[in-house]
Parts: sequence; structure tokens; C-alpha cells
Amino acid sequence: MRNVLLKRSVRNILRIPARSILLGLLIFVVSFLTMMGFAIESGTKTSIMNIRRSLSNDVRLSVNFRELMRRYQLISRRMLKSLELTQQSIC
Repeated sequence: MRNVLLKRSVRNILRIPARSILLGLLIFVVSFLTMMGFAIESGTKTSIMNIRRSLSNDVRLSVNFRELMRRYQLISRRMLKSLELTQQSIC
């Protein structure tokens, strides 16, 4: 059975060689482009990692507690004033 399939496939390839060459060329081009896509993707990932390592940004966050307290006191004073005004208007 295998021998018969092999003979038929060889006969089919030899019968129309132009079609076989075109199909082979098409398969080669598609596989080549696929491999190039994988290579470009891999290179891009590697270059992104290298750039991130070379930049190495340092970010430091800190809280300014004095400014925070000043704003809190300012807001609380405004709230007290508004409460006093509403109480005066009610009475």
C-alpha cells in the first residue's frame, strides 16, 4: 500500500513539474516569512528588555505630611465656618 502511494506521488510530481515547482516555491516562501516573523518578534522582545535595563528609572514616592496637615486644617476650618453659617441661618 505504501509503495503504491509513493509511486503515484512520484508520477504525479513528474507529470506536471511546473506545478510542483510552484507549490514547492510557495511553501518555501511561506515558511521563510513565518521564520522571519518569529526572528523579528524575538529580536524585538530582546531589544525592549535591553532598553529597559539600560534606562533603569528610579522612582521615589514620599508624603509631605506638613502639607497634608495644612490642607486638612484648612478644609476643617472651612467646614466649621460653613456649619456655623448654616446654624446661624437656621436660627
